[in-house]
Amino acid sequence: MRVSTIALQPAFDRLDQIADLGPNWDSYGAASISSTAIAATQQLLTTLDGRLGAAGERLQPYAIVPIANGGLQIEWRRPENNLEVEIGPGGEMAYLLLTGQAPARVFEEQDQVTEDSLLELLERILTEQPHH
Repeated sequence: MRVSTIALQPAFDRLDQIADLGPNWDSYGAASISSTAIAATQQLLTTLDGRLGAAGERLQPYAIVPIANGGLQIEWRRPENNLEVEIGPGGEMAYLLLTGQAPARVFEEQDQVTEDSLLELLERILTEQPHH
């Protein structure tokens, strides 16, 4: 699966690498990364690209990493906030949003989120301008 903007190509290349990990990829008994988690992540990124392709490089996640349970974590870092999205082995989605700086940093966590609500959050975070 490929995207229309070049900005997300590194993310798709990283997903291809992660998809090739076998069982015990971390040497601690981790599960293989589920094809459902890979497909859900590809779908999320493709839809994000379709909605916000003009945002260019801001769409590129800071990191995409495998999780021992067979899922994935995707992280976006912005000047005002960090967003960590977890996609479980069954495609379930959750997030942790960190806003502001210490000591006034605010944490917002949500489990069982829909792709649409996650896309709305991403759109808000990736298009907002930093405050000075």
